[in-house]
Amino acid sequence: MKRVAFITGMQTEARCLGVLTRYLPPEQRPYIHCAGPGPEQAAIACEHIDKQTISGIASIGVAGGLDPALAAGTILVPSALVTKDNQLIGIDPQWRANLSATLPFKPPSTLHMGVNVAITNTKDKERLFQEYKANAVDMESHILGKYAKERGLPFILIRIVADTAKDSIPEAALAGLNKTGSILPFQVLRRLVSNPGQIPSMLQLARNSKAAMNALKTIPRPAIEVLCQAKVVD
Repeated sequence: MKRVAFITGMQTEARCLGVLTRYLPPEQRPYIHCAGPGPEQAAIACEHIDKQTISGIASIGVAGGLDPALAAGTILVPSALVTKDNQLIGIDPQWRANLSATLPFKPPSTLHMGVNVAITNTKDKERLFQEYKANAVDMESHILGKYAKERGLPFILIRIVADTAKDSIPEAALAGLNKTGSILPFQVLRRLVSNPGQIPSMLQLARNSKAAMNALKTIPRPAIEVLCQAKVVD
């Protein structure tokens, strides 16, 4: 039986999805893979996908907010994905419609953005929002979306705002995440000790990230079941 691939950038996201899907019969559970952060890691994840028999790809995890109206913890189900060179990557409309119908809120039709480097400051976030009209951003989804398109597979996004449009990401946070998507707390502490001016923004990011992960945990079972039921595009 073909399974949907759930691809994340962080181990905490993958573990959360494992908990959310463990009640399903084994044959219905998704293939959950943590790619690690960034486009290079997402490309490696696609190589792992090649070895699986899958029916669709879902990019799931946190995102950076570009739209000032989006608060931390806001769940987004984008209707399209754009890259910095203006490539538009479509989201499977029926899969998205089925998913949206199971959520306790009606997700707006948002535009997501895929980038190759982290967007860490508010000026860059504002520029991308004004130039591309994208609502949020991450570094993996565009790679996964292109792969899905090339393979004729349905593709969907669920991304939850962690850092908002008004939040900068401190360097300590980037240093504290390795290529496998694992958090390295001692690396974070080391950077904060050497540069304590990052502490306020680090604490804000921690609060926002907690709100995002709590939101991921609230995705209802009917939505999880729809996510696990993509159909291959002929």
